[in-house]
Amino acid sequence: MEQKKTVSRLGGRRWAALLALGLVGQLAWTIENMYLNLFVYNTILADAGVIADMVAASAVTATLTTLLMGALSDRLGRRRGFIAGGYLVWGLSVMLFGLLSVANISRLFPAADAALLTARLVIAADCLMTFFGSTANDAAFNAWVTDVTDPDNRGRVESVLSVLPLAAMLILFGGFDAMTAAGRWQEFFFLFGALVTGCGLLALFLVRDSAELRPVRRGIAEGLLYGFRPAAVAANPKLYLTYLALALFGASTQVFMPYLIIYLQRYLGLANYALVLGVVLLGAGAVSVGCGRLIDRFGKLRFVLPAAALEIVGLIAMVFARAPLPVIGAGLLLLSGNMLVTSALNGLARDYTPAGKAGHFQGVRMIFAVLLPMVTGPYLGAAVIQNSGSIYTELGVTKQVPTPMIFLASALVLALVALPALALGRSVRRDAPLESLLTPYGEQLDPDAPLPEYPRPQFARAAESWRNLNGRWDYAIRPAGAAMGEPDGQIVVPFSPESLLSGVGRQLQPGETLWYRRRFAVTGLPGSGRLLLHFGAVDQRCRVFVNDQPAGDHADGYLPFTLEITHLVREGENTLTLAVEDDSDKGIWAYGKQKLRRGGIWYTAQSGIWQTVWLERVPQNYLETVRVTPDAAEGAVTFAPVFGPGSAAGPVEITLLADGRPVAAGTAQPDAPLRLTLDSPHLWSPEDPFLYRFVARMGEDLAEGYFGLRDIGIGRDETGTPRLLLNGKPYFQAGLLDQGYWSDGLYTAPSDQAMIDDITAAKEMGFNLLRKHIKIEPARWYYHCDRLGMLVWQDMVSGGGPYRPMVIQVLPFLGFKLRDRHYRRFGRGDPASRAEAVRTRDLTVEALYNFPSIVVWVPFNEGWGQFDAAEAARALHRLDPSRVVDHASGWHDQGGDDLASLHIYFRRLAARPDPAGRPVVLSEFGGYSCALPGHTASQRQFGYRRYGTTDELMAGYTDLIERELLPLRGILSASVYTQLTDVEEEVNGLLTYDRRCRKFDAAELRAINERLRREPAEGGDTPV
Repeated sequence: MEQKKTVSRLGGRRWAALLALGLVGQLAWTIENMYLNLFVYNTILADAGVIADMVAASAVTATLTTLLMGALSDRLGRRRGFIAGGYLVWGLSVMLFGLLSVANISRLFPAADAALLTARLVIAADCLMTFFGSTANDAAFNAWVTDVTDPDNRGRVESVLSVLPLAAMLILFGGFDAMTAAGRWQEFFFLFGALVTGCGLLALFLVRDSAELRPVRRGIAEGLLYGFRPAAVAANPKLYLTYLALALFGASTQVFMPYLIIYLQRYLGLANYALVLGVVLLGAGAVSVGCGRLIDRFGKLRFVLPAAALEIVGLIAMVFARAPLPVIGAGLLLLSGNMLVTSALNGLARDYTPAGKAGHFQGVRMIFAVLLPMVTGPYLGAAVIQNSGSIYTELGVTKQVPTPMIFLASALVLALVALPALALGRSVRRDAPLESLLTPYGEQLDPDAPLPEYPRPQFARAAESWRNLNGRWDYAIRPAGAAMGEPDGQIVVPFSPESLLSGVGRQLQPGETLWYRRRFAVTGLPGSGRLLLHFGAVDQRCRVFVNDQPAGDHADGYLPFTLEITHLVREGENTLTLAVEDDSDKGIWAYGKQKLRRGGIWYTAQSGIWQTVWLERVPQNYLETVRVTPDAAEGAVTFAPVFGPGSAAGPVEITLLADGRPVAAGTAQPDAPLRLTLDSPHLWSPEDPFLYRFVARMGEDLAEGYFGLRDIGIGRDETGTPRLLLNGKPYFQAGLLDQGYWSDGLYTAPSDQAMIDDITAAKEMGFNLLRKHIKIEPARWYYHCDRLGMLVWQDMVSGGGPYRPMVIQVLPFLGFKLRDRHYRRFGRGDPASRAEAVRTRDLTVEALYNFPSIVVWVPFNEGWGQFDAAEAARALHRLDPSRVVDHASGWHDQGGDDLASLHIYFRRLAARPDPAGRPVVLSEFGGYSCALPGHTASQRQFGYRRYGTTDELMAGYTDLIERELLPLRGILSASVYTQLTDVEEEVNGLLTYDRRCRKFDAAELRAINERLRREPAEGGDTPV
């Protein structure tokens, strides 16, 4: 669903403001940064250290001013007044320098050291000038430029802005250098002060604040500190890497720039240095402007290192240049590279600045782009000059002379820019948009009727009693607290806005609200009982409104919930509205493998509605479900009715059917579950997934369900080895890790058939188990596992506080096991986070209890968010005594009763009997990767061992199973290979992410798995 890209245009007024304010501002800054240094050096005190002091004081003032005024500008939602007023007073402060001379100060203070006092007064006046200049230019004008430009035109804008400092130097050198050389400093300062003041008046007519600029309701102190918060750094890593690059680049420039004119005058003795600089500035400016569109077209980051390399070549050439022509050649290389780096880095900084917070970040930018460079660079240059041994004597005064070594020092500092630039490149590649990969199922999607199947096959009512609400809804993404207003467009429900199939393709951020709205009618839903509104899952928190009246809310991103809306609907058209918020990995709620900064084992964060939304008409008194507990050993099953909220409980008639024929019947009472015993019970297994059907009736309510008669447990085989049992017999479970992600639907399968084909593919390759990894699927996925015969290990969805690699990766790799009562160490220091995890764990068991395919609960994976795991296992056994618990999958084993669980990736597979007598399971291993061109979502690839072809991959897998896993078969009771499908950067799946290719031959893989699933016995392998 491609959208036409609009061409970004600025208009004549904005370009006029950019050029006028930018050029005059740079004239003022050039006077401060270069001519003021020359003014001090030639007329007051020839000391490089004084110049360095002045530059550092100015940098500190500029930074503090920009921090304060930038935050104030954002808070007020105004730039124009700061710009115009700042320029007016800035010009007056420039005029002040015309009054400062050694002669004037000696007349006022005859007893003082006139030269030293004058130098100090110039530094103070420079700080005053910097205050007004930074208010006008750094805090307000630069923020305004960010406001009115966008990533599509910033390369052009920055290429022009980067020329303006050199244009300012050209104007000053070419037109007014003679004035300063003649000592007419007072006229010089008065003239340009008046020009800056006049520009302030012009700004009143040219500058208009962006229509999108809004006041930021945040205190000044809070705004000042905003950009220094760890959360701001973590949320904007690319911006701070760009700032670091600006700091190093600026420092390299400040090593030589304050002393450049002095070097040309005193070391090279170029009387016509203004002409030399003029030629260099014109040539470099032409290069910069000419490359502006190329920077926009090919990307700013791509220009940084080549441009820096060009500047380094020019700096090294300057070390050897002595005559005007070589200096011009070296200068062209130096300044061309310098201007291109300036354009690219400043453009990147604007691109990565959060919308509406340009003022908040101007102060942070000043620290990196001005304060740090102007403190470190000139002092480094001064140190080089002071140790170079080059001096001259004028009127009996010994003066230090800059030497070519300042250019070599600058080149060495500039080379360090490669470090943040390369890190930024890695970050950009990691965050680069994924390739749009449609599955075959997504290609066939009907956006007006996606996923039309009945969503709750385990407890189904008549077809006419329900209505699917999937399809096109209006949506809008707004700041938190803002109303929906006019929609941004339409979204295809139940696909999250981040997914390809939704038609939106936008990431919901913390602090934003995703609004949904659609119309519906209840005509055609028979009966006059209750009307229920069902949501399969909404990630993460939502408020629901019917006809603008609150219908209820829900918090958790994975479990189904139901709201009764009988009292809110009316005849004819009704309006359903949702407001969704999602903190993803930034809050206390479970979020699984989602992350706002995806990469590696972390996947695109998705949000909003991601399972079917549907209406259902039920009688006034109705059943919510019937809890079914099979007992294969006794050939019996127990039915416990669960009544709908507000329903009067009554007797429930249960009729049991096998192959459509009644085989048993009875009545369950509200306080007495029904237990039925079966003649010739037909057990459920992956090889024979037989399902019994049942009909439950309570008064007017009638629903149909199913169950599988199977037992899962733990016991010992004939050799005394602890084993997992299925229906009382040892049964080896050979499985795959299944993340449940889709290239076009993210969390949401593009069709029912897509889910079926995933399960079928695993069976065809000889696997009998899928470990559903840190995600809960729609009910239909479990239904297909039930009817097709696929065991399921169900992970609870992980979440909590920060993911701690030291605890979750490094220490386990080194063999350390930690006690999980140190909550903060495991990212569970917040009691609310622990309480939420317990609540969702219990609700998960309640929601999935009836699916016979689920045989193992996995509350914690690899220590991530783990706490009180042994108690969690006991709690799960209390909730559901019929299943096994893998209490700490992978490591940080807390001695839970059921399983000893191993994850092995980076070393040879090894296992030994558990001292506590528990069955040993290899719950993750493998992860061998192979990328198939045209079927990968990212250029970055993640896997635990890489192979170039599928033949090599098959050979590696075969070797792993035959040489390492099969010898452990006498110890292990289950194995889970990583993984069923590729997911984004992970290319370690048996299937590609788009489900178009299998990397393994099904028959070969099935033959290997059949060997793995045979029980070792004396005299040969015996099938189980």
